[in-house]
Amino acid sequence: MTNLTVSYRFHYGTILEPDQGTFLPTLTIKSMPDALYQRLKGRAVEHRRSLNSEILVCLEQAVAATAVDARTALQRADAVRKQIHVPRLTEARLRVAKSAGRS
Repeated sequence: MTNLTVSYRFHYGTILEPDQGTFLPTLTIKSMPDALYQRLKGRAVEHRRSLNSEILVCLEQAVAATAVDARTALQRADAVRKQIHVPRLTEARLRVAKSAGRS
């Protein structure tokens, strides 16, 4: 007698793998812009992955990204600015730079 593995697909996109006893969700993406699809395909080729694997990696990276605390980010920017001694960008400096670039 041979063992036969059958995956059960439910109408709401879940797959039941009997050997693992776990549910693996399935996601359908509708109305994906062609430009995005082509970029994902290009990334998949670059990273030598399937399109599905590339999409999973992109989703994992997006979800794993941590929120930036604005106050901390501004404090770090101020510290860097003090280290490199760059004067603040003011409207007057911008006007001078624009004029100089148009000469």
